[in-house]
Amino acid sequence: MQQDITEIRAATEVQSPEDDQNLQRSRRRRRRFTAAGEEGPAEEFCNWFALVVAVASIALAPWFMGSVIPHGKLLLQCGAAVASVVFLAGCLIARRLPFRISRPVICLLGLCLIAVVQLLPIWQHPVFEMRHAVFPELAGDLPATQGIAGQRMPGTCMPAETRQLLGQYLAIALLGLVIAETTGTIRRAVTACGMLAFSGSLMALLALGQQLGAKEVVFGNQWKISPAPPFGCFVNPNNAAGWLIICLACCLFCTGVAFGKTPETARAATRRMNWRERIGQTLGAVARQVGAMTQVQAGLSLICVLLLVAIAGTLSRAGIIAGCITAIAFFGSRLQTERWFLALCGISLLLVLAGGLLLLLELDTPILTELETLKDPVSPWTIRVVHWADTLSSVQDFPLLGSGLGAYSYATLPYQRHYSRNWFEHADNQYFELLIEAGIPGLLLGILAGVAALTAGIRLTFAGPEEKAFVRRRYGDWAGSALLGMMFGLIGQVFLDFSLALPGIMAAAMLLACMTERRREHVADQQPDAAPEPLWNRPWPLGRRWWLVLPVWLLALTGTMLTIPRLYSAARGYQAYVDARRMIDKRDADDLVENGDRVLQNITEAIRISPEIEDLLRTRGRLMELLGSAWMLQESIALDPIREQTEGMQRQRRNERLRQLLTNPYTVRFLSNDYSETPGLLRDPLMRALQKYPWRDEYRKVLQTSPFVPAIAGSLYSVDQFFGKQPDEDRILYHFLFSTPHAAEGLAVLGHHLILANRVDDGMTFWNQALKVSEKFRAEIMALAADMFGTDQTLQLFLPDDFEACAAAGLDSRPGAVRDALLQRAEQLWVTGGFRQTNAVVILRGRQLCGTGRSAEGLQVLRDALQLRPFDIELRKTLALLLDENGLYAQSLDEWIRYEQLVPGDPIAEKAIKELAKRPPTRLEGPKKL
Repeated sequence: MQQDITEIRAATEVQSPEDDQNLQRSRRRRRRFTAAGEEGPAEEFCNWFALVVAVASIALAPWFMGSVIPHGKLLLQCGAAVASVVFLAGCLIARRLPFRISRPVICLLGLCLIAVVQLLPIWQHPVFEMRHAVFPELAGDLPATQGIAGQRMPGTCMPAETRQLLGQYLAIALLGLVIAETTGTIRRAVTACGMLAFSGSLMALLALGQQLGAKEVVFGNQWKISPAPPFGCFVNPNNAAGWLIICLACCLFCTGVAFGKTPETARAATRRMNWRERIGQTLGAVARQVGAMTQVQAGLSLICVLLLVAIAGTLSRAGIIAGCITAIAFFGSRLQTERWFLALCGISLLLVLAGGLLLLLELDTPILTELETLKDPVSPWTIRVVHWADTLSSVQDFPLLGSGLGAYSYATLPYQRHYSRNWFEHADNQYFELLIEAGIPGLLLGILAGVAALTAGIRLTFAGPEEKAFVRRRYGDWAGSALLGMMFGLIGQVFLDFSLALPGIMAAAMLLACMTERRREHVADQQPDAAPEPLWNRPWPLGRRWWLVLPVWLLALTGTMLTIPRLYSAARGYQAYVDARRMIDKRDADDLVENGDRVLQNITEAIRISPEIEDLLRTRGRLMELLGSAWMLQESIALDPIREQTEGMQRQRRNERLRQLLTNPYTVRFLSNDYSETPGLLRDPLMRALQKYPWRDEYRKVLQTSPFVPAIAGSLYSVDQFFGKQPDEDRILYHFLFSTPHAAEGLAVLGHHLILANRVDDGMTFWNQALKVSEKFRAEIMALAADMFGTDQTLQLFLPDDFEACAAAGLDSRPGAVRDALLQRAEQLWVTGGFRQTNAVVILRGRQLCGTGRSAEGLQVLRDALQLRPFDIELRKTLALLLDENGLYAQSLDEWIRYEQLVPGDPIAEKAIKELAKRPPTRLEGPKKL
């Protein structure tokens, strides 16, 4: 430290006395440098404590289901508040004030400002601004928009979610401020990055153990809703890949620091050699370095290998490619140093070790199979691309401020024009999500944050000759290379994922960016006589302008602490929400009867604590609807007991009877009979169930709170049919059309109910909308229409004009005149028109030929396609199934074996192989060998 101050003093003395401006700049920088470097014992303890708390909260947050659940967010916000308070206390003890704001933090604070403006009650309700929605004319006729046309309210579609996200962004900004202030020494910088890398390595070990078939043990497994196997503690492997990329970049920085102490004399000696001597010298240096590796160096190298393997083990195409880009960008940036060949040897060694570990863990085949799909990337991404195309209309309605930060899942529903079973709670594209939620300014701020981080990394990695010595002394070149690796990896990865939408991952990226910015500032501090930098490249605000920075600290700290109570309430009630969601998804009769009332009581208590969370309100209503069906099941069993002998068969029969008593099929039974003569047979049990579980009233309350709530308006309209015509039934139907115009399944069901209730025109409107967004339910709709209107009128109304729709509907239809007409029309369209040989068309053509008695032609179509695409799993699976259906068991067994090699551990393939191995080569009564 004393040596650095002496160098600055010497550099100042050689300045020309005539250049007063440079002299004053030198003094200002010297004051900053000495003030930042001289810490007393109390201040040093506070800085260390604040850094450890901040980094620990960042490193631990992803262990709470990837920081998706409120517990991870609460940990992050509490850690940010504690760390900032401790750091400010250290500043007061040292009688100084913070003056640094990193550029990524400034951009994040800009997003916070957008959120504040969105929450101001000065706007018209956003629903009236959705002029490019599918049904914009219905906005004023919804249950939630009655009487609010002239009122002023927040400009975000989901105010509660926007407030919560504002608190998270403020907490991450606080963490960035703390890290920028406390990572002044290389020891603290390595500690911060090392803690994050260590957390990532533990997650990698856990995740790889799961991939190898070990027992699924996940910290916080009691909060997991999805039945899909997790990757570590991440439900979404793509998110896991994003976080592991950041951990890899931090570990590469620590590894660079561990290996970075090479004597200058050795470097100077290599400069005087020719290229052959230099290669030989470098190979010898590599061998000596490997032989002389310390435990720390070996451990960090192994962690790098482990993180690379874990990124590949996510089986995320975007994650695998981004991980490779991260490693290549890091080591590629090292090529500009005098030790470029050593860097090349280093990356080669890491990649070889990672590849060897993948082979050892037998993960090479699944990874290559996943990457093979990149040859035809359109089909796996079609759902995303179609969703983005539909949602883009929202930008025309909300170009400046967006539809609300955190409101993507609800605000985009009215714009969807294509059916998908997936509810896009995120866009799977970070740029697109920012554009929708925060408008064009939000997207520009996000891009600007990335540019700022890239600028800092480039300036440190590719420093000029006059700066290089200062950069290396502070290991700024290694920090810059790590930041470049992380940024180049994430720039591509978040194009197909929403990793940075999770607060734990965004905070980890902010850690590395702010730490690198501090390294860049140290370079500027140690060059008091350098030329003035452009304003954007300076640590900003400069000098002793604490009066600009202290209010930012206080406002961010206040905002973070004000949102903690609501987040704590959400965390308290989250377990009840998880239990209710599991029960709704499972729909097990015995579970509903035994535990339903307890779960309902718990979620009611959670709503009392957090009444503004609409997901809780909707979930309680759906649970009450299921419990009502379970109540009717108990009455049904009392009158008509199930007489199966085994407990397993009895449970199966109870679940089958429960499905018959759900709202939609029960309403069909009610509307399909002459219930005017015997109303008590169907109506009375439902009335008793509604008295105990008044979910009908609950749904009406939920629909009045928000015009975007999906999935409940259909059930509400259906149950209203038991009470006769209701004054608000049209508004309920309008809510369904406005909020979920793409829900083809619900549209088909409601259309059937409307036609049965003698509202034929309205029913046809719902059916036409269902067919407009998807062809999936055409066969079901045509079967219902044939029963009610007859075959001729059904074909006149619903016969499609393209091959795919005709073939798919015909194959899904039951035998009869409608099926024959559809398959005949499909054959005519195939003969008259040329088609692009996509997988979907080839599979449909093969199935159509097999379904019309031309099995030899159909199987040959699939075989020809597999000649061109031998690794296509859908084609091979379809061929195996059709061979089995046609009695060619030996050939089907061969195809299933090839399929199982491409998809190891697939349960369908394993079951088929076991069954086919017991059968003869062909079915005796089947067709001849083809």
